[in-house]
Amino acid sequence: MCRKLGIWVSKDSVLRGILQLSPSSTEPLEVIGIDDWAYRRGQRYGTIICDLKHHRVVDVLPDREKNTVADWLRAHPEIRLVSRDSANAYADAIRFGLPSAIQVADRWHLLKNLGDAVQRYVARQPLPVWKDDDAYAPSTERAMAPRCSEKSRRQHERRAAKWARVQEVQQLYASGMSIRAIARQTGLSRQTVRTYLRWTDLPHISRPRRRTLLDAYKDEISQLLRQGYAGSQIFHHLQTKGYSGSRSTLTQYVANLRREGTNANPPRASQAQFRRRRMNPRHVARLLTRSSNELDDEDKQ
Repeated sequence: MCRKLGIWVSKDSVLRGILQLSPSSTEPLEVIGIDDWAYRRGQRYGTIICDLKHHRVVDVLPDREKNTVADWLRAHPEIRLVSRDSANAYADAIRFGLPSAIQVADRWHLLKNLGDAVQRYVARQPLPVWKDDDAYAPSTERAMAPRCSEKSRRQHERRAAKWARVQEVQQLYASGMSIRAIARQTGLSRQTVRTYLRWTDLPHISRPRRRTLLDAYKDEISQLLRQGYAGSQIFHHLQTKGYSGSRSTLTQYVANLRREGTNANPPRASQAQFRRRRMNPRHVARLLTRSSNELDDEDKQ
């Protein structure tokens, strides 16, 4: 934030300034929020305490230990409600230092936990895979469908190797080995072992296609290619239509069309609709946890 404001100052100076600030309100604290923050992620953490009624920082503690937080709470017996995350350390500190206070989970962690639960559920559900795409096309079109690309073949090999790994973990567990022993033998983390034990099938994780500046011109590009236009001619033509992307992006896209032989056969509508439904679990969880007013017609379908 300081850099965006053009203020060049070290993080230590900012923290000292916060600690030296006198409270802007003399009203007693009633509702506070407690959360941790990182001096250096994965190594050292502190605790920040905010007045949720007046939306201001009250104090910054040097660590997130139970005794440190409990001592601070004892010095503020007027607090009646504490919003915190789901960590046991803060829950124990509040029970130990201020047992009369009501503990509530903060909204951000509630929504995050809900999203994670929905994502885990969706990941266990069967999703369409690439090899079934041609089942949605008529038989005459399936005969004309191009062969699987080298990329698709490598993806299939990686999925087969991963599923073999999952089955190995499940067989070891069925033989009586503990999760710790399986992790030691396979070199996987214990969390990964637990995940593999829950799977009854390999979940299909696909990333939604990124939108590009060419999306609005793809039909026109295919038409120009059928008419025999060269790549440079297409580029200059699209510039007159408002295309603001780079020439290299267009060149790569045209090369892919020619290599796949799709310049004369634009994607079928049925296949395009099928591909749009290829959502990864994270995207599905995001749609399910958002308000219906925030979704467009395509997302609602």
